[in-house]
Amino acid sequence: MAEPSVDGGPDAGSTLLGQLLADLNEQLDRGDGYSVDKFVLPEEGDEPAAEMYLLFHPDPPKSAREIDDEGNRSSFYFRPPGEAMIVYTPSTGRVHVRAGNRKLRHAIAERFIETALDQTYSSQPVDFQAYDISHFLNGLDLETPDFDDVVIDRAQVIRADVN
Repeated sequence: MAEPSVDGGPDAGSTLLGQLLADLNEQLDRGDGYSVDKFVLPEEGDEPAAEMYLLFHPDPPKSAREIDDEGNRSSFYFRPPGEAMIVYTPSTGRVHVRAGNRKLRHAIAERFIETALDQTYSSQPVDFQAYDISHFLNGLDLETPDFDDVVIDRAQVIRADVN
């Protein structure tokens, strides 16, 4: 949590966001390639207006094996792109960070609050953000098809592409 703000967070391209990227580059030590985009989320129902920052960062190095036409194996190393999402609600001061792991979430939240919002980061535990996913648990059930020559025990959705 941060302090509520009337003015909101930093604007896209501001020096505060530039400093945030520099601080993350120094703290995470993953090399160059940080960028951030800002989006305004309008008020919707009970949810107040918010600001969303999409942070693009380099992930740690990874490796993959490659086999050539003669069957020779080799490894190549690469740095995949990573991203995190910061949602800041100025009216409540709530900062919600979604990232690949807990350590990265805390590092991004701390740097965002201290650098971009110019506030003191609190180490107090925050409440757990829960999402209602119950409609996904039973809303995708499939009827079992009936065939004369085949017995099907169960039918289930194993992949859903949502646009």
